[in-house]
Amino acid sequence: TPVVFRQRLKAMPGALALVSGLEIEKCVASNGPVSKIETCLAVTGLLPHFEGRIVSAFEVEAGKPDPRLIEVAAQRMGVASDRCLLGEDSLPGVQAGLTAGAQVVAYRMSDLQLGALVGRVTRIDELSDLQALL
Repeated sequence: TPVVFRQRLKAMPGALALVSGLEIEKCVASNGPVSKIETCLAVTGLLPHFEGRIVSAFEVEAGKPDPRLIEVAAQRMGVASDRCLLGEDSLPGVQAGLTAGAQVVAYRMSDLQLGALVGRVTRIDELSDLQALL
């Protein structure tokens, strides 16, 4: 239920510290609807860092693994996709980022999950490891 969702949803460990410390353009590109994305970000305290910088597959009419979601997000930030660092925790997201030409970081994904894409991404297990890649 929505109440349980709001009560139990927590930011990933290190997410708020990472995002609040970033002095670069950033956005959220998600397969979910904008209302769900905004709710998740608000409940976890991350929304102020992404207001006006949320791109939904519902708007773009193309979800991951289609690269258009990533390409539109990059355009809205005013950068080329190949100048973006994309943090992902799903195979469709990794595929979308690679196809869009972004540098992709796989968060807590195993070799088995990544399959043939293992050598094409950087893997991290903690969000704090992302800072070193910027």
